[in-house]
Amino acid sequence: MKKNFLRTRWFFTMLLFVTTMIMPSMMWAQSITPTQPKGEGTLEKPYQIGTAAELYWFAGLVNGTLEGVEKNASADAILTTDITVNNGVLDANKDLVSKSDFIEWTPIGTSRDNAYTGTFDGKGYTVSGLYFNNPIFSYSYVGLFGYIGANGKISNVGVLDSYFQFRMQGGGICGKNDNGELQNCSNSSTVIGNYSTGTGGVCGMNYGTVRDCKNTGSVRGPSTIGGVCGFNNSGKIENCFNEGIVSGTDRNIGGVCGNNDSGTTKCCYNTASVSGLKAVGGVCGSNSYGTITNCFNEGTVSGKYYVGGVCGDSYGGTTNCYYLSGTALGGIEGQDVNGSAEKKSIKQFKSGEVAYLLAEGKVLGEQAWGQQLGKDPYPVLGSDYKVIKAAKGDKDVNGHYTYWATFSNLKNDVTLSVPSDRSLNVYNATVSGGKLTLTQRSDDQVAMDEGVLLKTDGEYVNAKVNKTNELTAASSDENNLVATPAEANTVTETDYILYRLTYNDAKNKDRLGFYLGVDKATNSYNGTRIKTTPGKAYLKVSENEAKAPSSAALTRSFVFGGGSETTGIDEITIMGTDVQRHGTIEGIFDLQGRKIVNPTKGIYIKNNKKVIIK
Repeated sequence: MKKNFLRTRWFFTMLLFVTTMIMPSMMWAQSITPTQPKGEGTLEKPYQIGTAAELYWFAGLVNGTLEGVEKNASADAILTTDITVNNGVLDANKDLVSKSDFIEWTPIGTSRDNAYTGTFDGKGYTVSGLYFNNPIFSYSYVGLFGYIGANGKISNVGVLDSYFQFRMQGGGICGKNDNGELQNCSNSSTVIGNYSTGTGGVCGMNYGTVRDCKNTGSVRGPSTIGGVCGFNNSGKIENCFNEGIVSGTDRNIGGVCGNNDSGTTKCCYNTASVSGLKAVGGVCGSNSYGTITNCFNEGTVSGKYYVGGVCGDSYGGTTNCYYLSGTALGGIEGQDVNGSAEKKSIKQFKSGEVAYLLAEGKVLGEQAWGQQLGKDPYPVLGSDYKVIKAAKGDKDVNGHYTYWATFSNLKNDVTLSVPSDRSLNVYNATVSGGKLTLTQRSDDQVAMDEGVLLKTDGEYVNAKVNKTNELTAASSDENNLVATPAEANTVTETDYILYRLTYNDAKNKDRLGFYLGVDKATNSYNGTRIKTTPGKAYLKVSENEAKAPSSAALTRSFVFGGGSETTGIDEITIMGTDVQRHGTIEGIFDLQGRKIVNPTKGIYIKNNKKVIIK
């Protein structure tokens, strides 16, 4: 009898234990009564969600769980304010707090059969305190949204202070994106997967497009884990970044993407630590016949097998990607590959070099990358401060190298700038009698369609596009530097000689100056065709003013130099802030236009005349 009693007690004890384990951990949790929001669920009249009760009603509508209400998986909705479901779900370390009475969340679109196919616009608002904790059941598709189907679009929403633990395919925004689109979404929550089919800060498994999204939350699990997407299966990840810790216990662990399987990862970056066992990468853990382009990593990457600053294990193409020196032993599988995955120092990141390389010479309006020099430690997606490059010139009178560049912008006015501890001079340039005159401007503004010459003491310069066109371009008789057509690499002129700022000998870097344009495609040396790129100005001089140099006169140039050699700079004037015309400022100036109080030996400009102090 006693034996039977003990056996029965053991049975019920085990039953209670199993029941507790297989049920969601919040079996005695609070609940929310769904409330229908305003609107009709169309694009013209979307549901206007402003409370947690209305959000739960919308989830029920999509999932078909509202009593007496017909399921509508394509309903359109917007947020009208920030929504908080639970307070204080995560502690300072982004771990779940010990509290046990959170209101549970059921994702919007729980399966392929009721995939969300509508348009959900967060309008910049956030959803906080979502709680899903079911690691044992084979529950898939977890996040704010579970399963997004074709034509489904989620945009402009952030998920904060939330906790998602599941078996597989989960992320802060959605579990699976099946040919839908995520645009401008963010996650700052904890995402934990317990299986290997896709765990991501933003999206677990992606077959569609994830664009302009970010993760700052904690992402962890065994395999196929990424700061943005866990598994990118033939999908696109563009202009996204991760700043949250990514950790796995097995393989395919990446700062942006765990496994890039025949997908595209473009213009993305990671700055947080990434750890795993095998196939661990700062950008992608494994690149399985996909492409990774224009990405970088600054986070520490650690693992045992196939570890890389950009990609751990790669069977695909990686182009123009970079990683911070010291974060990994190599770019791909422990090896640096020129043009694919290259190491850069912290100085190169801060200087603007990496931002410039990532931009690939595109015109300002087409550049995804930017960086405010002196403030941003690394390139920033969508920054208004684009980076342009100057060429290293001669040393100035103080023995420091100067950098020169031509600049133009065809679409808007631009403000040029450098960090406060550096100098920047902007010049208009005119030619008369074969002599070049530089007129220093009192500001760093460049008008639309205007070409200028700039000089600085560092290699990279910021160009910030202004919102309005308030400046007027200099007339052609004032400025011989002109903007390059945005659509053309080869410029053709008639009755003009064309010069570009370059080296006399590109191989030996002999003398930076304006040299006759050469079109290598047609082998034209007559100076009427020039190879140039948008964003670069070129010097246009009439044949008469240029003294009609012959085809052999390739050494004819306007050289910015020092020492005792004559330069092509005839005079340097200053555009004063209190006058409307170009005026000459009395005093002594060096050949770069800086006023000198105590000149040493060298060549100077005094009262518009060149003088030599021996």
